Amino acid sequence: AETVKAFGGIDILVNCASAIFPAPTERIDLKRLDLMWQITTRAPLLTAKHCVPHLKRSAKEGRNPHILTCSPPVNFYGDWPQPSNPNYMVCKMGMTTGAMAMANELRAYGVAANTLWPATAIATSAMNHLAGNDPKTIDDVYMAHGRTPEIQADAAYAIFTSKSSGFSANQCIDQDIVVRAGCQDLSIYDYSRSGVTREDRLKHILRL
Repeated sequence: AETVKAFGGIDILVNCASAIFPAPTERIDLKRLDLMWQITTRAPLLTAKHCVPHLKRSAKEGRNPHILTCSPPVNFYGDWPQPSNPNYMVCKMGMTTGAMAMANELRAYGVAANTLWPATAIATSAMNHLAGNDPKTIDDVYMAHGRTPEIQADAAYAIFTSKSSGFSANQCIDQDIVVRAGCQDLSIYDYSRSGVTREDRLKHILRL
């Protein structure tokens, strides 16, 4: 209600919050599993519950409404997203299933729903947490195959500026979207180009 009051409506919903506690099945912690479910899978549905009426209004007023959920493609036969632990995957793929179901439910109203997932590791606090917030480990991981968050931002912008009545129910990979939008050099997003020294690179993502 406060958002609508301040901005006059809602045109975009982004579901990107997540709790990450991957663990082998025999070592699942019930409290952490419940927390992952509540934040990662349940919250996007409840947030949408409150946003959908405003998104429908946005569509009627021609403002091109979108729902974007940060979750992996549902594909049981290729390479699994990482971390691939079942307790984490059931929550993340639940996000994707919910997004695809919303796309089907809202298509007739002109509200789009898509998902977005990175092709590589992205230099974020969530990934830093998985690396134990150790500066050397984090830098080594990203130097090998990491990109900066700008690729996700550019991909999201391309999705938001697409026609909501035509681009929906897609399980998107960031690099595919930016290439489709005209990017000819994906290396501009490489973490390795964010600084000459480890300190230069890490100052963008860690408090050293």
